[in-house]
Amino acid sequence: QAWGNFIKKYPNSKYISESKRIYTDLLKEDKRAKELEKIKKLAESGNVIYIKKLADIYYYGTYGERNHNLAYSWYKVLADKNDLEGITTMAHMYTYGITVDVNFKKAFEYYKKGAMLGDTDCLVDMAFLLRRGNGVPQDINQAKELLKIAAKKGNKAAKSYLKRVYNIL
Repeated sequence: QAWGNFIKKYPNSKYISESKRIYTDLLKEDKRAKELEKIKKLAESGNVIYIKKLADIYYYGTYGERNHNLAYSWYKVLADKNDLEGITTMAHMYTYGITVDVNFKKAFEYYKKGAMLGDTDCLVDMAFLLRRGNGVPQDINQAKELLKIAAKKGNKAAKSYLKRVYNIL
């Protein structure tokens, strides 16, 4: 009764708008929780589209806190299915130590897998690891050849690097 009188007397009160905001936020949170459960079920059924969504949700924290451990698990599932996004994300996780220890050898293996699927960015990343000898024996000539292949396929980073470092192109 008193609350109803207060609302009638002060319809634009900051307390009312704050209460509405909190209620709306709770409804949104409930809706997100239901959406997340649906996405989880579809991902667990093996649906690649939903596996990607779920991995991204955990990686970027779309529905709350980030959880790179769960993201890693789902990107690994994608990589095992030969999915390019899963492969490149796994490579980056090993390159930069996201959830896992930095492991250039494993990163190189994932980049190689991505390159075999036609990803020129993976060729460039392989070249950088080869040039520095990170995780693989240093091989500047092979690095240069990979950059040339990526450049021929239109990769701008490879073209730029060849021009800047090797004075090629």
